[in-house]
Amino acid sequence: MNDETQPLAEFLSEVASATVSPASGTVVGVVAGMGTALCEMVCVHLRNAAVRTDADLAELQRTLKSERERLLTLAEADAAVVEELFGTGDGGDDPSVRKRSVGIPLALAESCLTVLEAASVVTGAADRPVVVDAGIGASFVDVALRSALFTVRTNVASVDDESFRAETERRVADIESAAERAARLTMENAGTDGIGRSRE
Repeated sequence: MNDETQPLAEFLSEVASATVSPASGTVVGVVAGMGTALCEMVCVHLRNAAVRTDADLAELQRTLKSERERLLTLAEADAAVVEELFGTGDGGDDPSVRKRSVGIPLALAESCLTVLEAASVVTGAADRPVVVDAGIGASFVDVALRSALFTVRTNVASVDDESFRAETERRVADIESAAERAARLTMENAGTDGIGRSRE
């Protein structure tokens, strides 16, 4: 995967192929990046409209841009570690590679959390219709975060280092708790809190 030059259609074809990578972790990073871009877009529109708000929209936009870039970098890193574990590499029994297979999705989840926290401020900055886009973007990021944490929990079981596993479990719990709060506030602010709910 090369996020600088690869067309989206080509990337999706690679995912839907017989190669071991890119796989779910890379897709998680790309989906989260798309959701982040929607939140950035809302910052741009609110700034262009000179919306009066206590939120620092310029700083939020910079944060979101930085996290979008980080998410794509982590997506590439995930493809590389999957290749080492299951492709032509010989890292399947290497403890450091196993730890990276935990650390990369954990970093993805942490980046997603930063985006959700920024989105909760962006969506609370105004009541203009455009904030719905940030709510929808945040819903992508929320799903990506939970998917990344699922991968962390799955992969950490293969790591023998007990202290590493314990620290990972602590970080997962902290991320999960903070993300739940940020996502709920974002969805409420944007009026998108019904996304994903089953209909009665």
